[in-house]
Amino acid sequence: MKRTILTAALILGLGNTANAQEMINASDALDIVIAVRDLGYRATLEKDSVDDPMISSKASGLNFVVHFYGCTDHRDCQSIELTAGFSVEEASSTEAMNKWNAEIRYGRAYLDAENNPTIRYEINMAGAGISKDVFNSNFDIWETLLSDFKEHINY
Repeated sequence: MKRTILTAALILGLGNTANAQEMINASDALDIVIAVRDLGYRATLEKDSVDDPMISSKASGLNFVVHFYGCTDHRDCQSIELTAGFSVEEASSTEAMNKWNAEIRYGRAYLDAENNPTIRYEINMAGAGISKDVFNSNFDIWETLLSDFKEHINY
């Protein structure tokens, strides 16, 4: 009987270890830098105009920025937003941005103050954060969005 209980305890313990996932959250920007680099992207930690963390990176040959939101004293942030802006010779149209937003599930598009197209993708990481697999999946979506948006605006 003891052997059966010991075997069951070991199996349950191993099951919990196998199911445990590394969690990633935005409370420490360096954790996000490491996660982005682990995916093979460049990631440079900086500060934005209000001294919150910001990461500069590049995917699909395009520069993008990771902004942190819901921060307390420039730490303990709750979410991130990936943003890429495109300087174009010929201004994009509001109609092109509206078409993107109506047809594409992820990634919101808009025109910045200079009428240059911009895309952003938000990831909520409040509380315990998200698993590394979900984080990686979000970055796969982001890379696809960048490529598709580049084509959409004829960049």
